[in-house]
Amino acid sequence: MDLLNAREFADWHNMARDNDGDARAIPNDTGFNPNIDTDWQDVQISPALFKEYSVNVSGGSDQARFYVSGQLLDQEGVVVDSDFRRYNFTVNTSFNKGIFSMDQSLLLSREENNTNNFFSREGEVPPTIPIYDENNEGGFAGLDPNLYGMARGINWYGRAILHDNLFTTDRVIGSIQPKLQLSKNLTYKLNLGIDYGIQHNYAFQPTFFQSTSQEASEVIASLNENYVRSLSSLMENTLQYSNTFGKHGVTLLTGFTTQSIKARSAGGIGTNFIFNDFRVLDAADDNTDNTTGNLQENALTSYLGRIDYDYDGKYILSGTIRRDGSSRFREENRFGVFPSGSLGWRISKEGFFPQDGFVSNLKVRGSYGLLGSQNVGNYVTSSVLNVSNFYNLGGMVQGGSTVSQLANPNLKWETTTIQNYGLDAEFLGGKMNFSAEYYKKRAEDILVNVPIPLSGGLGGSLANNAATIDNSGFEFGGTYKHFSLNEGLNFDITANFNTVKNEVIALGEGVNAITGGGYTQGGYNATRTDVGQPVASFYGLLTEGVYQTQTEIDADGRTNAVLGDMNFVDLNSDGLINDDDQTYLGSAIPDFEYSLAINMDYKNFDLSIFIQGVEGNELWNGKRYHQVLDGTRGLKRREALDAWTPQNTNTIVPRATIRDLALNKRPSDYLVEDGSYLRLKAVQLGYTLPSDIVKKLYLSKLRFYIAGQNLLTFTDYQGYDPELGRPLNGSGSLFDSGVNRRAYPNNQNLLLGVQVGF
Repeated sequence: MDLLNAREFADWHNMARDNDGDARAIPNDTGFNPNIDTDWQDVQISPALFKEYSVNVSGGSDQARFYVSGQLLDQEGVVVDSDFRRYNFTVNTSFNKGIFSMDQSLLLSREENNTNNFFSREGEVPPTIPIYDENNEGGFAGLDPNLYGMARGINWYGRAILHDNLFTTDRVIGSIQPKLQLSKNLTYKLNLGIDYGIQHNYAFQPTFFQSTSQEASEVIASLNENYVRSLSSLMENTLQYSNTFGKHGVTLLTGFTTQSIKARSAGGIGTNFIFNDFRVLDAADDNTDNTTGNLQENALTSYLGRIDYDYDGKYILSGTIRRDGSSRFREENRFGVFPSGSLGWRISKEGFFPQDGFVSNLKVRGSYGLLGSQNVGNYVTSSVLNVSNFYNLGGMVQGGSTVSQLANPNLKWETTTIQNYGLDAEFLGGKMNFSAEYYKKRAEDILVNVPIPLSGGLGGSLANNAATIDNSGFEFGGTYKHFSLNEGLNFDITANFNTVKNEVIALGEGVNAITGGGYTQGGYNATRTDVGQPVASFYGLLTEGVYQTQTEIDADGRTNAVLGDMNFVDLNSDGLINDDDQTYLGSAIPDFEYSLAINMDYKNFDLSIFIQGVEGNELWNGKRYHQVLDGTRGLKRREALDAWTPQNTNTIVPRATIRDLALNKRPSDYLVEDGSYLRLKAVQLGYTLPSDIVKKLYLSKLRFYIAGQNLLTFTDYQGYDPELGRPLNGSGSLFDSGVNRRAYPNNQNLLLGVQVGF
């Protein structure tokens, strides 16, 4: 992003103070230091090195096979003080002898994730202060908010460097799948799997001093450390019967599965360390009363049955039924039954279909089914009591308990009804294929955390079966393959095009429109979910630029606005601008998505290209709020220089102000931007050495390649990255979709690689 330098920021801040009738801040006026010009974006984000090494060995005989792999991934973060490492070791084997066979897989892994929790909070710091100050404890500079005329002044870059934050996860994932051929047509299969993990979370905040601003100093060092040990076990028993009777083919399957998950955590918080270098709990003066511990358990049991029928390859029928039970629901709602079925007709197998025509294969199909979801936390059907509450009664301290989390005992399975109707076709003897499909999904009793008004006494949220939502659309896909007979050019091209329409059909009983997408500390929300609208639709005021005449201000009944303030639209024409004038401003759900994949090879060269894009969606640019409208923040983008002045009236950027008496920062379409984009997602060019040269090196294969990811992006979105994903930062809730507050940008990677085969 194009941000203001120190001189430009000082000029903007001086203009804002002048507009508010306040004295200028000395560092931006008479005390401006031209030798200080800090680019906080430049120190926060920089190119990073990505390394990946892998070794694979495989072999065996007709009766036994093995595959062994080792991998190391080492990725520096593009954001300062962030990196990720992963170590993997994999062993897969298979064995068969007579009527018995068995597959086995084992994965050992370690992940070390060092995160920067302060990224994108650099908006507190103006470019008029330096990065470092050797006179401060910790070595980083800060500012006096009163002197600089700001609400706060934290050097978030310095805090990120000083703060240790490491998540380490060790995992063992394994499965054994013995299979017994009881007869020619009857097979029993057992699948036993485990996923065992230990996660260590370590966060140390040393003592430091930047300034007297809130969060700009720490006089007591603290260490928050905890371990989580989890074990997930899976057992699947299936019995399958398969047979053919003339032109009839039948497969019957029945099964029983059970899965249990148990996680126990234990941790402690230590404070008041004598030295910042002693970063263990035993080195803390106070580490006795800050222990934590938790136990989480849940289980899932399923009974299933399936029938597949095929007549002469022409008519295909499949039916499935599941009965799933989850411990997350109370006994009366524990089980749900979810059937599904599909029909297919291969028209090209009929006698009347031309066998040597342009179309070589044609099939129509349809399906209908129910899917269940238990996507809700453990124990949410039971209230949580805090038994460590004390109060004064009659001059004596008494113990007591309070409800700290409300429960919803009526939770039940979320159910999604899915309908699909499609056509598959092949042309030119299989060189070209095409598929078209219409789908409709209705999700009912959706499990979400609904915000509780503060008037309820607790705030927070409550799990609820809160909505019915429809998703429908078309999906089209096609592939063309070209093969050369004489080592010429071979290639295949695959294109996909998908549309989607999302609509809230109903909210749960007693559930009002749901707000979400908080993007400021001031309580503003960006989204509203209500009947007849897409989920998490953006919601706020419409704007018509800025006020250019006093007549416009008077017509809107604005007593707190002056020329240059935001001109909000009075939708209900009541002569007032308030919450009643808010309306829907768009959605993060695109009208359609598309992609194009190209793979080609010519002699020893190979090339692959993947292009992906979305169209018709909007994004809520919360960073624009901070960097243009919020005068209390230090970081400003160049757009802020186009603020309205009597000499610069041809603009939509409101006047510079810190007090903001006209509430220009209210949620509005000024923060809604077109989120459509076209991205060159991946490119790889490789060269494989000729076999005669490779054999002289005692190798079976030697290939060199160069690959890139996210190399080019075409978009009108002004944030770091239009591919925000859903929801915010990969976390949060459904109601935060498309809201950019602190989104981490996708990396733009360039890789050089070598593949060696022995």
